[in-house]
Amino acid sequence: MFVIDAVPSSLLPSVAQAATQDAGAVPAGQAIVPEIVVTAPARPKSLQGATPVEELSEGRISTYGARSVNDLIQQLQRQQGGRPFSIIVNGRRLGSLADLGELPAEALQAIEIYNPAEGLRFGFGANEPLLNLSLKRKFGSLSLEGDGRDTTDGGGASVSGGGRGARLNGDDRLNGFANVRANEGLLARQRPGIADSGGEPVPQDRSLVPRSRLVSGTLGAARPLGDGNLDIGLRTSGTQDSRRQGGGVRQEGRNRSSGLNTTYSNTVGDLFLTLSSDVGRSTSRSRIRTGADTSSCAGCGIVQDQASATTSAELAALMIGKIGSLPAGDMRINLTIRRNRAHTTTTDRLNRQVVGANYATTSAQANVSLPLIAASTPVLGMLGQVDLTPSINYNAIDGTGHVTGTTVALSWQPVSDLSINASLLRRGSLPSNDQVNAPVQRLIGLTVYDYRVGALVPVEQVTGGAPLAAETSRDVRVDADYNGTVGKSRLNAGAGYARTATDRPTIRLTEPSAFAERYFPDRFGRDTAGRLVSVDTRPFNAVRQVAESVTGRIGLSGRRADGRTNWNAGIQGERQLRQSLRLGPAIPVIDTLSNPLSVLTGVQGRQRWSGQMAVNGPRLGANLTASRTGRARSTSVADPATGVDVAPLVRIDGRVFLTLRPPGATAAAGGGYRLELAVDNITNARPRIRTFDRAGSRTLNPSLLDPVARTILVSFRMPIGR
Repeated sequence: MFVIDAVPSSLLPSVAQAATQDAGAVPAGQAIVPEIVVTAPARPKSLQGATPVEELSEGRISTYGARSVNDLIQQLQRQQGGRPFSIIVNGRRLGSLADLGELPAEALQAIEIYNPAEGLRFGFGANEPLLNLSLKRKFGSLSLEGDGRDTTDGGGASVSGGGRGARLNGDDRLNGFANVRANEGLLARQRPGIADSGGEPVPQDRSLVPRSRLVSGTLGAARPLGDGNLDIGLRTSGTQDSRRQGGGVRQEGRNRSSGLNTTYSNTVGDLFLTLSSDVGRSTSRSRIRTGADTSSCAGCGIVQDQASATTSAELAALMIGKIGSLPAGDMRINLTIRRNRAHTTTTDRLNRQVVGANYATTSAQANVSLPLIAASTPVLGMLGQVDLTPSINYNAIDGTGHVTGTTVALSWQPVSDLSINASLLRRGSLPSNDQVNAPVQRLIGLTVYDYRVGALVPVEQVTGGAPLAAETSRDVRVDADYNGTVGKSRLNAGAGYARTATDRPTIRLTEPSAFAERYFPDRFGRDTAGRLVSVDTRPFNAVRQVAESVTGRIGLSGRRADGRTNWNAGIQGERQLRQSLRLGPAIPVIDTLSNPLSVLTGVQGRQRWSGQMAVNGPRLGANLTASRTGRARSTSVADPATGVDVAPLVRIDGRVFLTLRPPGATAAAGGGYRLELAVDNITNARPRIRTFDRAGSRTLNPSLLDPVARTILVSFRMPIGR
């Protein structure tokens, strides 16, 4: 007889001995076959000894109605007040989670949420809760998905379709996702009577939302290799878009990218090791045509034809683990080394010019987690658990220079449900390859606010890379997080304070103001009549930027006694205490809360609030979210009689989903049929921005500020196999 069981190998001799002792009970002439025991390797126990603050079973996961792991994580983030997670899978850290995020949510056996301090075990900071995704040992599913989106005002419709599949067998994994999306765009003629703030009609063929096509796909695989585990992810995507500015001017863009990432992780003694690599290639091409009809002539009317291609490769090594013991606990070290190389080629097809640029960086980080006080510490143990984590990091660009930074973080857990984290950071960050080597090109049909005419006007936007210096910043952060129970409900509450002072921050000017145009006249192009025709948005280094804010959140969640329905409600907010910017050495400091550089994107109230409510069951669920930005009134630095008044804006979004399963099917069988209805901006709220000067006031056209407004989404999932 053959028996497959998870019996420890140390018991094998006794099993064989028992079989021999029972030989007399076997009928004469029958062969004796000893019992064979096969043991399955256990998954990593990296979280052994840690207690999760919240656990989600398979049944509870199914009540969220999530289409994918990514969708589920986003819902959990909203439930936790919008805080991001540090994420591990089956108790180990991976180099990339891109392909895993596209797994169907039904592939999860359970989810555990831990206090932020537990993230130190895996090299994460102590400011974000740790999320452990436990995948099922056996799982298979294959489904078709699709959705359609439209606006109640007409235009801007889009449709998408694709497939999702997964096969899990122990630590062997194979999953894939493919999607095609088409967006018809939105022209001014689909918003009858639309005009700019000055009363001038907008050209009927001007694009308010570009027309686009998107094709994307991911393929992921994993399997044990030796004593460790190998994860592989393949990704690819391609987009095409077109927009019109009016007068027959049309821009066409095409972008493609692909990449392959691999991660090998293993545990050697008390050390967890990870080696990862990522190679990728991306290409883009942008063409601008002019003329009433140039579609029949391939080369006619082209005034811009630029292409670029970037090939990149990255290698990284991570080592985390115990290096010693202190009276209060284990000392842990985290070492990370990363090397990245990229080559970008830019081709100007009109002028037959080709320019190549190289980009290579090296980065390293080391930190040590030192437990200072534990519950068992004499006298001081009454304070709870206290950990100190000093770290140092190094970043360098070949041929440019390097920066170093240091961090000192203190984590205090007075009781199991409460954690307080404080950190002092001195960081150095280098410009990315895109910020330095992106091709210089023009984008048409973008709307900005021109203070001279008090109206929204379409302009050409100049984009691309520029020579940039390294940024250095000093951060102070304090966070408190409580995750406990109140009766039969779970309470999650927190508060935080952050202050960041950055030297040589990277800034972009997206529209003119009297202040900005005075000091940077070359960034704004005007014709002989003074009309704004272009804005140069390429980045540059300012002198100094300071931001200071406080945040707060509170949420309640629970479930019915039968565990088949869960609910949650929460609210979170942020108040900006300070935002200041010095653009140049001889330029006065600007309070950008009172005097924003951009009307369209920079005018925000000091306070922003959002809230959500959800009731989810195994077959039916509903979610409602709302957000509010406070009123803002700002004036021009150059002329206090000129300014902007922004009314408070409240947005409400709703979502209802229905899951139907064939008779006898369970959530583990792939989730069943799923139908979702979502309405974004239920009340059709639009930004209300009024500009004023000595001559009077004008209200900006909300259809140009937010052309889409209320949208309706219908999506479905249909299982077709396992």
